[in-house]
Amino acid sequence: MDGLIAFDAPVFKSVQPKRVTHVNSIQRQEYARFEGAGATAEVVLVQARHFFLENVSLNFPQTTENVIGLWNAFKGKDIKMAKAVWYHPELAGFWYRPFSAASGPSCIAFTSEWDIHAADEKLRPDMALLGYYCAPKGQALGPVEAEKVIDTIGVGGVNKSFRGNSLELAMAPDPNQQEPLARLVRGASASGGGAGTDYFPFNMAEVYTIHGGCSGTDC
Repeated sequence: MDGLIAFDAPVFKSVQPKRVTHVNSIQRQEYARFEGAGATAEVVLVQARHFFLENVSLNFPQTTENVIGLWNAFKGKDIKMAKAVWYHPELAGFWYRPFSAASGPSCIAFTSEWDIHAADEKLRPDMALLGYYCAPKGQALGPVEAEKVIDTIGVGGVNKSFRGNSLELAMAPDPNQQEPLARLVRGASASGGGAGTDYFPFNMAEVYTIHGGCSGTDC
């Protein structure tokens, strides 16, 4: 399936990620799972969709600490976390937090948001990204290594070229497949050994009131 999330870490060279895309009238969400050379990453991209309305932004409350708890891979595990760190690569500013599960690999959780709506009184974003990366077992993720990983994360049409076959299909896939595919992500822990998230698709897009009382279809 075509998608927009790119992860160009060397361990994922030539890897075809597993993707699920969910679209409704005001948001597009994409889930991607990357596995290669002993490393794993799961990423969700959320975009406000302006198909009918311009005054749509994302309510994105996630912190790096919260993000760790979203994934089935870490459910029921004793997680050790370090402090969150701010880093600003080419795409946008990222918060990332090093963490590890008991006897597990070295990982980072990350969040990013960009394209702030100036007309939204809460100054919320148009696009947001959340996810984690776990290095091959035995490899440490110090600050230098973690930031090199984040440098390889991208979005087609933003800081990476689109690499699929159909941008139109990537942006708005067959609606009849969306809910069955979303259930696969939510049920991945039962069928795929600790993958996916029970929270996909996230409900983040909101219609906001523009200064002066304009709202929804009245705009």
